[in-house]
Amino acid sequence: MGSTVNILDKAKAEELRKLGFHYVEQRVSDDRQVYVFINSPELTKVLTTKFSCNDFYIGKTLNF
Repeated sequence: MGSTVNILDKAKAEELRKLGFHYVEQRVSDDRQVYVFINSPELTKVLTTKFSCNDFYIGKTLNF
């Protein structure tokens, strides 16, 4: 089973989208969206070199 990378900041999600990664939006509360990416080695490499650990969290299941 795969995992997801969840981004809370839309600007950060858009940075990843411009690099070729795709996301879906998921509402986590009435006023909060999360941007959900399928985790991959390529995405992990970008996250570890260009993002702080506070910019994202790893989910344990895919909810597409």
